[in-house]
Formats: sequence, structure tokens, C-alpha cells
Amino acid sequence: MGGYLTSDQHGGLCAQTEPLPVTKLELDRPATGGDLQAELANESGEKPPYRRDIEGLRAIAILCVVLFHFDLGLTGGYVGVDIFFVISGYLITQGLLLPRHLGVRGILVFWARRLRRLVPALVVVSVVTLVVALLLLMPDELVAFGKSLQASDLFYSNYLYYSEAGYFDAPSLTKPFLHTWSLSVEAQFYVAFPLMVILLRSQLMARHKGAIAILCALFTLSFAASIAWVRTNPSLAFYALPARAWELLAGSLLAFGVLRAINNSPANQLLQAVGMVLVAWSAWFYSANTPFPGGAALVPVLGAFLLIYSGQSSPPTAPVSCLLKSKPLVWIGKRAYSLYLWHWPLIVLLPNAFGREPSPGRTVIGVVLAIGLSDFTYRLVERPFNRWQGSHRVKLLMILSVGFLWLASILGSVLLQSWRGLPSRLSKEALVLAAGARDVAPAADRCHTVEPTRIQNADLCKLGAPDVRPARFVVWGDSHAHAMYGAFDRLAIEYGVSGEHASYAACPPLLGVGVATHTSDACQRFNAAMLDYINKHEFRYVFLIARWSVYSSGHTPNGMETGPEPLLVEAVGAPRGGVSATSSQLLFARGMEQTVSRLAAPGRTIYVVEQVPEAIYPLPSSLARATLLFGMGPSGLQPRRQSTEARQNFVTQTLDIMKDRYRIEIVRTHDFLCDAKTCRVVDAGHSLYRDADHLSAYGANVVASILAPVFDEISRAE
Repeated sequence: MGGYLTSDQHGGLCAQTEPLPVTKLELDRPATGGDLQAELANESGEKPPYRRDIEGLRAIAILCVVLFHFDLGLTGGYVGVDIFFVISGYLITQGLLLPRHLGVRGILVFWARRLRRLVPALVVVSVVTLVVALLLLMPDELVAFGKSLQASDLFYSNYLYYSEAGYFDAPSLTKPFLHTWSLSVEAQFYVAFPLMVILLRSQLMARHKGAIAILCALFTLSFAASIAWVRTNPSLAFYALPARAWELLAGSLLAFGVLRAINNSPANQLLQAVGMVLVAWSAWFYSANTPFPGGAALVPVLGAFLLIYSGQSSPPTAPVSCLLKSKPLVWIGKRAYSLYLWHWPLIVLLPNAFGREPSPGRTVIGVVLAIGLSDFTYRLVERPFNRWQGSHRVKLLMILSVGFLWLASILGSVLLQSWRGLPSRLSKEALVLAAGARDVAPAADRCHTVEPTRIQNADLCKLGAPDVRPARFVVWGDSHAHAMYGAFDRLAIEYGVSGEHASYAACPPLLGVGVATHTSDACQRFNAAMLDYINKHEFRYVFLIARWSVYSSGHTPNGMETGPEPLLVEAVGAPRGGVSATSSQLLFARGMEQTVSRLAAPGRTIYVVEQVPEAIYPLPSSLARATLLFGMGPSGLQPRRQSTEARQNFVTQTLDIMKDRYRIEIVRTHDFLCDAKTCRVVDAGHSLYRDADHLSAYGANVVASILAPVFDEISRAE
């Protein structure tokens, strides 16, 4: 995590630090703070004043992130990462501008120091997490874990997670090192930015305006890329350095002296207050549905910029300064890097260890463990490497120890991938359950995310006996329809009929509405093509299948899903910030009405398949883990019928109303899968699901039995 540079200096609440003389090079440039300053002071003789307010700002940033990730009410807490970026850009630029760091040798020293600062704590967390993962994770999870561990240790995890981003990607809460994407962004910046400093050396030494102009140009290009990509490629905008560099460059520009210090106390206090308001406002009012980073990131970045800028000469008794320099925040700020490293693996692995739904008690345990481990790591790992004291033998021993652990972590990540997650660790029962994660009908993928041109060319996937024509039924829906492909194919073969199938990821068969997470009109074009195709070929039976509740109500409460919710909007590209469950429900009713009314035709029956119950965590791995570690059955992982029906209540009511106006039938999956209290997730030792909400191929075949009477009717129809 960025902006982690700290110092071991202490002081009383709101205590003022006496400024020390600076060289001519430091003129027109604000004072800095942190361990980087202390290191430079030891080697160059310069002693920039320590900035307790930056330490406090770092604490604000990590608290935002932790509160957000632990789901403690701060819906926009992810902006803490952006604050870290600004802090980091400011501090590292301050270091690079010292005279002895403007040459090639100085850059090499800088890189070595960055490795010494980043790697020890990261390696400790990596090795500990690796050991725990070996105990808790299933083979497929371990393979994915190995990939992410390798990417994290080598600082390219941001691009790994970008490459994996997609509808069928593993959810965020199954990736213990997902948070290291920001470390990778910063590490890549640490490599690129010093090289640019060398190129601009003459301008830097002379404080030339041309250097500032170049930095401003890079800032502008990066900011423009962020704004453009957040609409066209949100994952790239989130993870890629080119779309994030402007946030780091904001701090760099400040360190470079783009603005002269203001010695006016009221003005500084006003700027501090504005900065704090911007940070607090974005953290409180932003949500997963806010398009981010893009223009929205400008608010917390500007807030952090103003706080750092005004804090250099703000009186220590000013309210914001007093807050930022307070002992509790300074204490947290010193441990921000370790706290960032520890908190996310705990969030991911604790549910695996407990094997049950989230609870306030587990959240408390997670927070306490994160703080305790961060303090331990700060005292025993971070601080010794930051101070870098002792004999050459001691330093060599420290380097060799970290180097050994680093290589062990990387080797472990490679072996996990090569050995396919070590399935030999598991019992036969656990392996069968875990295999559900890969249980997809072999031919299903060709039928998923079908392009409209294929539909227009009558190139849909065929179901049933190939020599039986014409096709009498069609399946239309999103990934939940894709999950049931094999079941429909088997039923069609058994009953001697044929049909066709087409599905599109995160695209419900609802006409006249858009999905908030989509950046193009591909879903609308797919739906329009399907409607035309169905009406043209006069199918007598139409099956509509989708994860209805996620479009009408959003993600599962307290569940595993993070990020923008696939709620409904009026049109593609509509701002996600205004999306709500209420507005989405109205659009759902309208979209379903349009779909059913335009499908309605004499002699045609429309079957709407009720969404299957949703679990909290990926069921195959969770079931296998419960069997392996605790010898327990699925009882603690079964969705509760009451909560399932409450979540889908609006959808159920809407469909029940439409039954009176149109010839539609509702296939009740809940009545089949659930008793009065819970919904089953296992049958004959097999997982009915391949994740938390999609049926496995085995599960689809089990559920398909409720469709047998329908196919009996289809087979008898003339």
C-alpha cells in the first residue's frame, strides 16, 4: 500500500516541530516527513522536518480501507487507496529531489531502499498466508492462490487481476492477495518515475519550469485515460498504472513545488478543512456503484493534496492539524503498511476457517487480529529494516533472511500451480465436493455470450435429438441459463424433442432496460435479436432464466460479492451513482412486462424459472472444507428459505401479477430445493452449485426433474 513511509519520532498531542534549515534546492518546496526523510538525513546530512500530519493522514486512509473492507458502514472507504497514492507520490519525490539522488547511482540506491521498505513485511505476510492457505484452501483455490502469490511477490498483481476480471472470475472474497494490486501500481511507478527524473535532471537541478510542464502533461494524459477507461474498460481504469499515475503525480507535483507554501494561518486552516471535507465526503457518500476512479477519484485526491499542502505551515493548534497529529492517529499511521497487508488475507481466510455466515463476532476477531499482527510486524520487521542499524554482519543476516523467505514464497507459488493445488491433501469426499467448481456441461460455453449476428444467422446451440425438427422450445437468459444447458439437453433427448439455447453474461432477458455494469449496448442487442428470432420461428415454449434478484435488488446482503452491482438503468452508460434497489425494481417490472407482452402469442407458453437460492460463499470449496476440517455436513452453509424468499419477494410478486394477464408459468425451484427452514446444496455427496449461486451440471440435472412434466407436454404436443 502506498504512502506507508513512517518515522519513529513521537511527540505530544498537537506538539509543534521546530523547522530546520534546508538547502537552496529545498527552497520553494514544502517540507516532508517520514522514514524516508530520516534515511536521507543519515546519508546526506539533510534533515527535513518530520510531518506528523502526514502520519495522521495515512491513518485516515488505512482506517477508510479497513472499515470499507470489513463492511462497517463506510461505503466509499476504498478512496483510502487514492489518498495513499498521493502521499506516496509526494514522499518519494521529495527523496528523489535530494541532490545525491539525481544521478544514476542515487537511483539505484533509491530502488534498493524501496525493496528494503516493501519486501520484508510483504514476505512475512505472504509466507504466513501461504501456510494457512495450505490448510484451508481447496485445489482449484490453491492454484489461483499460487498465481496471485507469485504476482504479488513480483509486483505485477494489478495486471493479473485485470486479466482475470470478468463475470465468471472468482469473487473478490476468494483472493487473499487482491489488495496487493495497489502495491504493484506503486512499485511500477517507483521503477518508471526515477528514470524520468534522470532524464529531467538538468531541469530538476535548476528548478526549471519545463520539468513541471512535463509532469503536468503526464498528469493530464493519465487523468484523461482514467476518465475514458472508466466508461469503456472499468477494470483497466481501476488496475492499470497509466490510469492511476495521475494520483501519484499529484503528490509529485506538490513535492516539486508546483504551489508555493502559504504562510497565512487562516488560509491554511481553510484549505485543511476543505481537504478533510473532500476526503470525508467521498469516503461516506461514494459506493460500489460510483464509477471509479475516473473523475470521481479527483475528490479524494484533491482532498489529500490540500491536506498535505496546507499542513506544512498550518499552526499545530488548528483543529485539523490537531486531529492529524494526535497520538492515536500517528500510532495507526506508523502501522498503516502492515495493517494494509494483513487485513485482507484475514477477511478472506477467516470465513474459510469458520465455515459459516458473517457475524459481528468474527468481524471483531478480524479487526483485532489485523491490528495485533500489524503492530507485531511493524515492531519486529518494518522498524528494524527502516532504521537499518547494526554491524555489516547483522545487515547481511537481515538481507539473507528476507531473501530466503522471498524466494521460498515465490517457489511455493510456482509449486502450487505445478502440483495443481496438492489434491492429495484431501479425502475422497472432499475432492468430490470440491470438483463441483469445475462441473459445467461440456458444450455449454459455445452457447454463452452469443453475438447477435449468430442469432440472426440461426446459429444457436441445438438441444436434444439432432434429427428432430422443428425445434419446439428455446432457452433465453443470462449465466443461470448457461448453467442449466446440460439439463435441458438431457431432457430434450429423453423426451425425443429438440430446442435451442442462447445466453449472455450478466444480461437478463428484460427488454427496454440496461444493466449498470455494462459499458456497451451488447446486452440490449442480444435481447432484441433473441426476441426477433423467437417470434420469427414461432417457438411454442419459451424458457426465461436469470439471476433475477441481483438485477432487482443488488448483491446478496453480507455476501461475498464486491464491486459495482448489476442493477438496472434506463439506458447503457447511465451514471451508476444514481442506481438504487427501488429504481431497479421499477425497471425490472417494466422490463419483464415488455418481454412477456412481446413474447405473448396464441399457443405459446412462457416459463419463467424461479432463481435458485443463493449461498454466501462458494459452495464446492466451502462444503469440502467443512467436511475436511470439521467433519461437518452442509447445515451451516445452507441458504435459509426465509431470507431467500424475502430477497426475491419483489420478483415473485411481479411474476404472480403477470400470470393473470399473460400465459406464463412459474417454475418453482424453491419448493423443490427447500424445506420449511433451509435449502439443500448437496445431493448424494455432490455439490448442487459450482459457486454461490450458479448450479453445477450435476445440480442442474437434479433441478431439471421439476421440468419433466413440461417436457412430457412438449413431447405430446402436435
